[in-house]
Amino acid sequence: MKYKDYLYGAYGSNLNLEQMYFRCPHSEVMGSMTLHGWKLKFSGVADVAKSKNDTVPLGLYRITEDCENALDIYEGYPYLYRKEILTVNGIEEKLGTNKVMIYVMNRGETYPPSMPYLNCIIEGYRDFGLDEEYLQYAIKDAYAREASYTPKPKKKRLRIVK
Repeated sequence: MKYKDYLYGAYGSNLNLEQMYFRCPHSEVMGSMTLHGWKLKFSGVADVAKSKNDTVPLGLYRITEDCENALDIYEGYPYLYRKEILTVNGIEEKLGTNKVMIYVMNRGETYPPSMPYLNCIIEGYRDFGLDEEYLQYAIKDAYAREASYTPKPKKKRLRIVK
């Protein structure tokens, strides 16, 4: 079985080992890391955004081409999410590569996830032993942004009746 020359970095529901095994039975858990310059956010589903002073924990997997194809379908690639392959210093000696692929949402407003989806991610954080404070902060931010959201008024269209 041939693995990709980069690792897959999960930060949402794919942290959940049961979910990931269902999607990608040939994936291998490689550990976890903290990605600097990014933060966790929610657009109904988990997403990450570049943020100079923030960090986000990732679960790392070795994946095959079949795994990546299954993830592409699950993540709605290339329409909902795009892929970014990042170079991460300091992991090559331990993990065999310094490349990590993540999915990044193409666009989306910040709003909270559903409870079943959030519970899946919480299980994943526990599967990897990650600090749930990152998750709590992203949830609080999503609820705060939702509460302060003001929709733009729609333009009225003149309707001509004959």
